This record gives sequence, C-alpha cells and structure tokens, in this order.
Amino acid sequence: MSTSIAITVAICAAVTVAVRALPIVFLAGATLPRFVLTMLSFVPSGIMMAIVVLELAGSSRGEGGAAAPVVSAILAALVAMLTRSLFATVLVGVGCYLGWFFIGWP
Repeated sequence: MSTSIAITVAICAAVTVAVRALPIVFLAGATLPRFVLTMLSFVPSGIMMAIVVLELAGSSRGEGGAAAPVVSAILAALVAMLTRSLFATVLVGVGCYLGWFFIGWP
C-alpha cells in the first residue's frame, strides 16, 4: 500500500471518529432543553424516510419500474404497524420484493 493511501485512510478514520465521538464527549452529562430533545427525536425517522424515498424514486428507472419497491414498502409498513416486529417487517419487505421478480410480474 502506498503512503498516500495509508495517509488518506488515517485521515478518514480520524474524521469519522471525531464526528462520532466529539458530540458524546461534549454532551455527556449536559442537560439539553426540551425543545432540542424533541427535535432530535425526529432525526432517526427523518433519515429513514430520506433513505426510503430516495430508493423508491430511483427505482423507477430499474427493471420492473417502481411497482415492486412501492408494493414491498407498503406491505412492510403494514406489517410493521401491526406486529411492531423488525424481523417480520424485514422478512415481508424483502420477501415481497424478491417474490415480485421470482413470479415475474411486470
């Protein structure tokens, strides 16, 4: 491995550790205002929604169009609401998506 690649990997590792560790170090023991805690509670849902929407929007160009991922996402969301089980949700979502192409629907 060349020296420049090793330096690049080291810098990337340092930045990653800094971004993940510094908030924990500086906010440990700090009491955040209720407004900030409320706003932070929406971050995981917002990130997940961005990932899902990006995937569904980009899938319309692929084989089968957007129908397979949209149907799979709807069924997975229904299972998630009914069972509150991550395993069941993933199983139904992936199973529906793979089944769509296995059966050969357009």
